[in-house]
Amino acid sequence: MNEILWGICRSTGLIALVLLTAALVCGALVSGRAGRGTAVSLLPAGLHRSFSLMAVAFLVAHIVSAVVEGYVAIGWLATVVPFVSDWNPLGVGLGTLAVDLLVAVTLTTAFRHRLSPRAWRAVHLSAYALWPIALIHTVATSTVDVGLAWTVAALCSAAGAAALVWRVRQPDPDAAVRRLTPSDSWR
Repeated sequence: MNEILWGICRSTGLIALVLLTAALVCGALVSGRAGRGTAVSLLPAGLHRSFSLMAVAFLVAHIVSAVVEGYVAIGWLATVVPFVSDWNPLGVGLGTLAVDLLVAVTLTTAFRHRLSPRAWRAVHLSAYALWPIALIHTVATSTVDVGLAWTVAALCSAAGAAALVWRVRQPDPDAAVRRLTPSDSWR
């Protein structure tokens, strides 16, 4: 049974990383207004949302299986408080930090209608930090077929880096509106 849970833990972690990367790429396309004004522009927004929700589901399975399987000692506290795990405190702590950031992004998105656009955007931008943290967590905690984990991490790195470079190079058509809008305004 432990071998099955161990396999579930490792595979759901890698799948979650791939889904987070896909969400990052689609999010960069959405915020960069790829294909603005066309039917294609709706595709990344829907995919961004779907990939994000699937990543959360796989992440929950990853966390639960990591604690329950018992191959390494990771307690429930280590799933919410970074760097307190007895096993690989740095690697697990980075994963916990990424999860904490993901929770903040998810909650603020769920309550976006109650937040100012500036507050929501500030928290949502932390996704650009959580992704590389999750990537480093993957490499730092790889205990199964390190070559596979590193290959997935390398492919995710390439895709994520390309999306980030593309996004940084795009003009932000809403920047002028945000500068003119008071920080506490509601849209």
